[in-house]
Amino acid sequence: QRKPNMFITHWDVCLSSSSCAKVLSQRNLSVHYLIDNDSSIIQCLDSQHVAYHASGVNSVSIGVEVSCAYDLKWQSWYESKGYGSRPIWKDKVVHGRTLDPFLGFYDKQIQALAALWEAVSWATGIPLQLPDVSNTVDPKVANGTARCCANHYHVTAKKIDSAGLNN
Repeated sequence: QRKPNMFITHWDVCLSSSSCAKVLSQRNLSVHYLIDNDSSIIQCLDSQHVAYHASGVNSVSIGVEVSCAYDLKWQSWYESKGYGSRPIWKDKVVHGRTLDPFLGFYDKQIQALAALWEAVSWATGIPLQLPDVSNTVDPKVANGTARCCANHYHVTAKKIDSAGLNN
């Protein structure tokens, strides 16, 4: 039995979970869960199986992709599809740099993510806590020894997702 010790959150940089699933398949990547724009939680893979979503920690982690195209140019697409305006996150810092404003998660997506964190914590024993460091790589997350809910940027300096989720 696999015993994951981390839950890694990503933003998918896609317009929907359906398009994210296609991109993951094309890139030979995988994730355990998707959270769509309407806050639907979609399980893609049993948590007992390894998903390929965060290089170096796949074997010890569970991953979720939250639907969000990130770039401000997509705001009108979300409005035209009836989802409403996405929040615009500003002054978010990751790896020591302030990011340009970007589209954030809907409140209902954050609520769905919190519910998923709780369910996964209950099922696996992964603590509902953040890494020891914020807004940059956490050495314990990067080497797979942390027991927490982390963002992808906690794993590697090459990633910025999900900046703004907890800062």
